[in-house]
Amino acid sequence: MKFVIYSSIILCGISSCEQTYEQADEIIRCIDHLMTNKKLTSESYEALRELRELVISRPVRFNAVHFYTLDYATMLAMASAIVTYTVILLQNIH
Repeated sequence: MKFVIYSSIILCGISSCEQTYEQADEIIRCIDHLMTNKKLTSESYEALRELRELVISRPVRFNAVHFYTLDYATMLAMASAIVTYTVILLQNIH
């Protein structure tokens, strides 16, 4: 039972991280849309350009003690390692 609880906590946490990554990409797309399709004052255009550069240059990344990034690829790698070692353990028991 604890395995299910801990797995769901990790899944929810990584899902939230992925949603944040997608939101950063959406912000960049919205800024690009505004800058190309709307008539803006020069002050607004410069402010949006600076915000776009800031979002691109400092991407949001969640990591575990700067050891690995929390995303779906990491979750898949951890799950495959757990399954592999579980199969090996089960084969060695019998």
